[in-house]
Amino acid sequence: MTEATELCLGKAQAEKRRDWFDEDCKIALIRRNKAKIEKDKNNTQDTTEKYKMARREVKQICRKKKREHLDKQLKTIEESYVNKEIRNFYQEVKKSRGTAKSKTSYCRGKDGVLLGETTEKLNRWAEYFEELLNENKQAEPQEIKQHLQDNTEQKREEEPTYKK
Repeated sequence: MTEATELCLGKAQAEKRRDWFDEDCKIALIRRNKAKIEKDKNNTQDTTEKYKMARREVKQICRKKKREHLDKQLKTIEESYVNKEIRNFYQEVKKSRGTAKSKTSYCRGKDGVLLGETTEKLNRWAEYFEELLNENKQAEPQEIKQHLQDNTEQKREEEPTYKK
């Protein structure tokens, strides 16, 4: 069903909220990308230095724009609060904070059914590890005795002796 909807409607792209990103940032990024291409073509000290300068410039411009945007948002929030525009105030706060998204993780049961409940998932993991760790690994009594003998002989060889 999801495949059919993707075919008909296409996959929705998540919008990145970059209200602060403008033409100045775009131009600086284009200059940086050109400097990177030039550096990759001719890897000299001069081109590397130009690329570093372009990167620094992009960082400075984008930080400045973002800071200005956040200051502007805070001012509108303050104005809404002072003017007692409660609805606008809460809308602006919500927009600036973003929406809370809870992470949901699922796990498949033995029969292939998705498990969403925390207790069900924990029980399934416990069951999985129980099967994994106890998978026909029972040792024979002879193997245990041989292993113990090998270890004690090895320890005797390794024990330091005191000589006068």
